[in-house]
Amino acid sequence: MRKKPNPFVVADLDAADKALARLAAIRRIVDAENLRLNETVDKLKAHVTEVTAAPLAEAAAIEAALATFAATRKDDLFAKARSQELNFGTLGFRRSAEVKPQPKHTWGSILERIKALVTGQDGDPFKAAVRLKEEVNRDVLKEWPEERLLTVGARIVEKDTFYYELKAEQIKEAAA
Repeated sequence: MRKKPNPFVVADLDAADKALARLAAIRRIVDAENLRLNETVDKLKAHVTEVTAAPLAEAAAIEAALATFAATRKDDLFAKARSQELNFGTLGFRRSAEVKPQPKHTWGSILERIKALVTGQDGDPFKAAVRLKEEVNRDVLKEWPEERLLTVGARIVEKDTFYYELKAEQIKEAAA
């Protein structure tokens, strides 16, 4: 059987002050539990780091040794095939391509050159080489007059949003 929640009713300023005190007490309970959780997680992380440090270092050394072995024997082992199947895995080399700036060029200068070459036509390969994320700047729109907002289909809606702030120091003193 489910219990129906009791609604919390605030009838006057004294009740509102008591409600704020209860919120502060709830927050202290939640914060204390979160602190315990974080301490436990930190201890577990430290333990895992300690236990796995040596195996991870050994794995890194083995990976480096395999890479050195494959690189020094590349002409012999990988002349015909790009990989070698072994009992416990595969060694090999993969071809890949990466775009990099030419000497004395930066990605910023490349972007500026591409922008200068964009024609604006559909299918322009230069235009396709630049990623743009366009979105409405609402902060600018807040400053616009109402007529301009109407022109673009926007409006400003005023609203009152409830908030509360806890006075942690005073509540701690009252709880003590």
